[in-house]
Amino acid sequence: MLIMNLIEFNEKIYSQTSFWLSKLFEDFGVKIIIGLELEVYLKGKSNFDKIDISSINMRFEEATNLECKFESERGHNQFELVVRHCDLAKNIDNIIKIKSLVKNVLNIDHRDLIAIFNAKPNESLPGSSIQLNISFTNSTIQDQGFNLKHAKIIAAGLLYFMPFDFPILCPSLSSYKRINNGDKMFTPQCFSWSINDRRAGVRIVNNKSSGVTYVEHRVASSETNILSLIYTAVRSIYWSLRCNFSLPEIYSDENCQINLFPSRIKLALELSESHGEKINIQQFDSIDLIKEDQKNHKNSLGEQGGKWKNIVRNRF
Repeated sequence: MLIMNLIEFNEKIYSQTSFWLSKLFEDFGVKIIIGLELEVYLKGKSNFDKIDISSINMRFEEATNLECKFESERGHNQFELVVRHCDLAKNIDNIIKIKSLVKNVLNIDHRDLIAIFNAKPNESLPGSSIQLNISFTNSTIQDQGFNLKHAKIIAAGLLYFMPFDFPILCPSLSSYKRINNGDKMFTPQCFSWSINDRRAGVRIVNNKSSGVTYVEHRVASSETNILSLIYTAVRSIYWSLRCNFSLPEIYSDENCQINLFPSRIKLALELSESHGEKINIQQFDSIDLIKEDQKNHKNSLGEQGGKWKNIVRNRF
């Protein structure tokens, strides 16, 4: 029954994500361009120094028709799959299955390897995340290029809804271990945006020498449902274009302390509920997909002391 409910839940989110992508194009002529960085730890008997990365990259590209790069990360036996920027509407089916593809591709040549998507599998090692790299295009931008003004529209939308969406972005106990116990120079800590500081939840990359500009959505843990993550981003961008949300102050140590992320799932759920009431979330979301997922999280809370049970969920 739980698996069936989750399948139905994912189908609803897929349908609603498609709706917002269509609305973005119909109302603004906008196509979302997205890249993805997924961190994963590998466990097994294989000699990690002898893993054929070039072969793995080739298999990923064959399986997805996307430009991908599998490479080592900072943690011991930690790797990262980088999916280069692509048209989200055309490639969403492959993007939301990236976790399954990681497992399937690795099993072709390295059957003993296990992909671990735990956000903080070891207290002494860096955490794992899913980062979305977002821009958009339309007929005007094709001529002028995506720039800082456009990036600020995306950042404003993400931050406007982020307190409400937070239980979706950080759905598990280890998600909060990543935030609370991670490297404070590389792990996002607060509802803020920056150009250079990685402690902000949203970072705008604005490389003037190369002319490359995009927005990093840095909050989600590696356990986050990729489809839910994309849904929240697309909905946020649409309403930011529609409502012209104002961007809060740029990151500083002072405003970061004021706007710190919740440190526990219970606090995240409380923040989500209060923020949803504050912004009247019903005017932005036509169906209660987020609330349905929050109910799943609430039902997973232990009875003694509200402890969070790390229940394995059927996620894309």
